[in-house]
Amino acid sequence: SPVIRKRLKTMKIGEKRRVSFKQQQDWRLSYAINGFELTKTSSGFSIHQYTAFDTTGTVYTDVKTIFGKVRIYDNWVHIIGGNPFHLTYFSKVIPLPQEKGVSPNPFRD
Repeated sequence: SPVIRKRLKTMKIGEKRRVSFKQQQDWRLSYAINGFELTKTSSGFSIHQYTAFDTTGTVYTDVKTIFGKVRIYDNWVHIIGGNPFHLTYFSKVIPLPQEKGVSPNPFRD
């Protein structure tokens, strides 16, 4: 994710930051999470998020489709339950063989 890589480049190992972003900055990531805690580790990073879906009808996600954007409201999830939950994700950075002009560490310029 460009959002995660950009934040990690400015962080020190062990540092935690609250990350939120505009949906246009990373559509795919925004469908899964937006507003999360990012921690840089010596081998990669971790993400933590607590999600409780909105009940007011004022929070929404725009989903890109072949027909254009479709607006999905958070409170619609309560039709099928919508219990709050915690998400934890750990990622290790696996260096790729170095190409000309490309750093093997995606968190460095």
